[in-house]
Amino acid sequence: MKNKKRDGKMKRKIIIFLILILGILGCKSIDLTNSKKKLALEETRIRALVMNELETRYDEKFEIRRIRYDKRRDKWKLEVYPLENNIDDETFIAYVKKDPKERVIANYYSMKISNLTTMYYRPIIKKIFREKKVYYWTGLGNDTNKSLKRIKNINKIIKEVPEKLSFHMEMLIFEDVVSTKEKKEAFIKEVWELFKYLKSQNLKWASITINIYDEDFFRDKDIDHILKVSNWFSRGTSEFDVTEYWKKKLCWTLDRRTRLL
Repeated sequence: MKNKKRDGKMKRKIIIFLILILGILGCKSIDLTNSKKKLALEETRIRALVMNELETRYDEKFEIRRIRYDKRRDKWKLEVYPLENNIDDETFIAYVKKDPKERVIANYYSMKISNLTTMYYRPIIKKIFREKKVYYWTGLGNDTNKSLKRIKNINKIIKEVPEKLSFHMEMLIFEDVVSTKEKKEAFIKEVWELFKYLKSQNLKWASITINIYDEDFFRDKDIDHILKVSNWFSRGTSEFDVTEYWKKKLCWTLDRRTRLL
């Protein structure tokens, strides 16, 4: 009889314990659901805030590709895709921080002007180097005037305020331009023509690095594809180990630090 009573008490205790556990879990589940709802509402607000700020700041249209909240740093991180002048199909990162006032931090400015500059010089380089297949990028100088960020037309910058623009141009050439005296002289003449053209524009400053690679090694390579899917200036991708390709560099025509203007 006593054993039955003891067993009954134990069962009641277990039932009460389970009820308490379920109650606690239920409360936590409600709290978690509420937290998710709050986070979703905050995400919607942050998206609208960033889109409005970027469109106002740069007078362009954007698309938010990814967004996440960094709880440890208490900030939002967004991957943003520019819908205009995006020649390399790039995205950039924007942050929303509170320190103490909420603000949007974005690194789109240099990417935008660099892309505009690259597009501007494309026909010029094609004309100067004629049949040679030249690949190049322009990187904005740190001292380029920030007032250019709302200007969409690079022609307007070059024509009206060239003294506010500075950039470095990096060129890649995958053909033989130096093996004979005649080839070398012809190539130097083309490079000098580009120098003179840049100097005539009265820019704040410009610099050029020209990297010449082994034509025989790259003859059967799809260079356009390689440059498109890999970051040539890092280690590349699983498909292309560009560190092996770097070893095929024959020479640097100009040092990276050389300023022409």
